[in-house]
Amino acid sequence: IQHLWHRPRPAGGARREAANAAALRAQHYKMRQQILWSIAAPKYLESDRLLKPLHDGVAAVVTRHLVSPPEPPPVQRLLDVCAGTGCLACALASASRALEVTCTDCASGMVEAASARGRDLPNFWAAEADAEDLTAFHTGAFDVVTCVNGLMFLPAHERALNEWRRVLKPGGLAVVSVTGGAEDMEVADLTTAMLQALPASVPVPHGNPRTFGTVPRLLRAFAAAGFRDITAKPCNVCMSFDPHEVCAFVRSNPTMAEALAQLPPQHAHRLTKAAAENVADAAAHWGYLTPDGTRIELRRNVHTIITATAAAPAA
Repeated sequence: IQHLWHRPRPAGGARREAANAAALRAQHYKMRQQILWSIAAPKYLESDRLLKPLHDGVAAVVTRHLVSPPEPPPVQRLLDVCAGTGCLACALASASRALEVTCTDCASGMVEAASARGRDLPNFWAAEADAEDLTAFHTGAFDVVTCVNGLMFLPAHERALNEWRRVLKPGGLAVVSVTGGAEDMEVADLTTAMLQALPASVPVPHGNPRTFGTVPRLLRAFAAAGFRDITAKPCNVCMSFDPHEVCAFVRSNPTMAEALAQLPPQHAHRLTKAAAENVADAAAHWGYLTPDGTRIELRRNVHTIITATAAAPAA
């Protein structure tokens, strides 16, 4: 009888338990992401300009796709996911009134910031939405889906890509950017130095910005989700800022923003100062300071911009 109580658990049951545990971890991770990015949103606006070259690169791809005679062009609908403060979405809505732009993010703080940024644009809307679950939008509702540096932070990027393809019309365009490897991202050196100032009790980091590892893996993920005509091109983003802007860089990091929000003002000031000093020291160590010490210049931050066309669903 004893052996009946020690029978091996069926393989299917173990797989279900593992899947449930993974789902709980993903849910916790996403809830933490929502909190972190909402806290960081007010300060994130200060560092938006650092990524402007990347936003411009994505906007140029979208604009080339939308330019089509005869004039005036037909109204087209664009969905920007993981949109943050709406920098790209507002720029696209401003550039063409023939483009109806829906800007979404999972963090309510980011959506509020985007809504404020686009409040004077009649063809712009901001809404809270999970990039992995776009059931609020009909199948084939959009002509274009964009995402700047958000895909690699999603715990289930396969599900996200499938959803983005679903909400696109057959032949619709996806334009997505992701960060490169550590050797291609000088800003990662400064971020690592900054986070070293955090107390040991603060969990770091909140995501892996290099989920995909290589471009071929990224292309395979898009193909598996039902995209075709997939291309990947590098986009180098040069960042330049004054040393006094380092504090804004520190406060815009979501992990740092969360830690600062939990501290009394005096302690938060000390932590910001310590993190900024770490960044300045790292910039000097890696040779990112200009000779006169007046600028921090990051000349190599290679992102990948992927364009892909949504294939028609199988009959």
